[in-house]
Amino acid sequence: MKSSWLVGGGASNLLDRIAYGRVVAFMKVGVGWLRTGIFNVADMALMMGAAIVAIASYRTQERRTRS
Repeated sequence: MKSSWLVGGGASNLLDRIAYGRVVAFMKVGVGWLRTGIFNVADMALMMGAAIVAIASYRTQERRTRS
């Protein structure tokens, strides 16, 4: 599960590059007056996957030092 975010985001970017020559999955999200910047959905998946892996790695290492 941890690496599925990384694989999914990377595969999505790669497929866009092969098919279209550029990454096309960009979004701008907003609710009322609150707006985000324009971001790439696949890159967000890559960043989320990296964060999950980093947190899981830290927790695993923390458990080892306590034992």
